[in-house]
Amino acid sequence: LEKHLFSSSLQHQRLSQEKKMEKYVSLAIKSKEEDIQIIIHYWIRILNIKLGWIKDFDKIIINYVSSLFFFFKITIKYSNII
Repeated sequence: LEKHLFSSSLQHQRLSQEKKMEKYVSLAIKSKEEDIQIIIHYWIRILNIKLGWIKDFDKIIINYVSSLFFFFKITIKYSNII
């Protein structure tokens, strides 16, 4: 009976630690995503250069930066799975 209670207690502690770790990893990922979004918005602001020879230059930059953002977002999630 004591072994069962001890084993049950250890399992509960392990599950609690795993939940804490999952929460920490989730917060870290969210923090990284927020940092990436802040950087992208900053880049868009500083790169908001109107060039007469390309009418849709801003759209091209936004599409490029957005694709990089999603690539890094997927990479971060994939690296945490491994």
